[in-house]
Amino acid sequence: MAIPVGPVDFLFVVFPQPNFTGELAAELQYLSDSGQITVLDLIFIYKDAEGNVTAVELDEMDDEAADPFTAAANELEEILVEEDIINFGAQMPNDSAAGLLVFENTWAAHFIGAMQNAGGEVVLSGRIPAADVAAALLEG
Repeated sequence: MAIPVGPVDFLFVVFPQPNFTGELAAELQYLSDSGQITVLDLIFIYKDAEGNVTAVELDEMDDEAADPFTAAANELEEILVEEDIINFGAQMPNDSAAGLLVFENTWAAHFIGAMQNAGGEVVLSGRIPAADVAAALLEG
């Protein structure tokens, strides 16, 4: 029998004018600590005014910058590769920062395990963009 694993998602967030207050790190830690997600990879990407892209992983950051995220992302699997950085970096405007997060929806693993125990298997899984759902709710 397969090990139940929740769906794995990625989230790419661009900050054209970053205003980091620590709130993001706190929310990520809450989601991790509460067992809702497991952070599999987390990379920070920077694109300078000339369009040069650099990426920094937590273990490459100084302690002060990394500490807010370290508790939430303490056992990274490092799924992302250099090609991912290049592809995502190309989507960023110059002079911006971004975060690229890969996470397992851990909350779903028990449900998937129960389905497997009942003889079922997930055939298809998908994601409906939140903006589409919000628009539909406003119309409804």
